[in-house]
Amino acid sequence: MSLTKQRIASLLGIAIGLLSIFAGSKVLLGISIPAYTVLKWLVVYNLVLGFVSVAAGIGLWKEHRSGLLFAILIAISHSIILIALSAIYLTGGAVAAKSILAMVFRTSLWLLIIMLVRKAAAA
Repeated sequence: MSLTKQRIASLLGIAIGLLSIFAGSKVLLGISIPAYTVLKWLVVYNLVLGFVSVAAGIGLWKEHRSGLLFAILIAISHSIILIALSAIYLTGGAVAAKSILAMVFRTSLWLLIIMLVRKAAAA
């Protein structure tokens, strides 16, 4: 059962990473132009973390300790960016609510991944 949780966590990490790479690449290449304010630094951040997420997912699949370390670092990074985006938004800065919701989703997903891996390790 613990290996199943580890595999689910791995696949979630790889999936969110690939989605971030795909979406971020489309925006940076001008293939997709969202109808809301786009913060280029946030798109670049999401693209880079997409690659890190795929690496973390692969590490989790192989049951390397680095997979959990990457997952924790990703969750912390996303939390910091979520706080920054919220602060910008609350002070009247140009941040799309969709960007904040996406970061809430990413942060929550990585916290779930960490919980799955920790439960798998404890079992």
